[in-house]
Amino acid sequence: MKRHLILSLSLIVASFAVKASPRFTFNTIISGFHQDALTDYTGKYELSRDTNLYVIIKIQDGALVATQSWDKVEKHLDHLNGDNFIIAGQGWSVEFVRGGDKKVAKLIVSAKDVWNKVSK
Repeated sequence: MKRHLILSLSLIVASFAVKASPRFTFNTIISGFHQDALTDYTGKYELSRDTNLYVIIKIQDGALVATQSWDKVEKHLDHLNGDNFIIAGQGWSVEFVRGGDKKVAKLIVSAKDVWNKVSK
């Protein structure tokens, strides 16, 4: 009986805490991150083991899109956190790596394929 009372009180307190907390959605958090920060990632990236292959990262409709040089297929990147994204529909991780100057220098796909950013 005592356990049921404590459990009930805990649930009531938790429900009030949830109602009192501010509502944040994924889009609210990302919108503060969006346009200006996304430009850090735009540009051309060449595959380190074969510089004939490259992707172009651009902003399209407020999100990052990668266009592959070999077939012109566009892949949408969904933001996870920090400099980490995921390729929508494929689940491949994309980590943008910054150099000592804090600028994006390369990206790593699925923790193995390294793509170096090419200056324009």
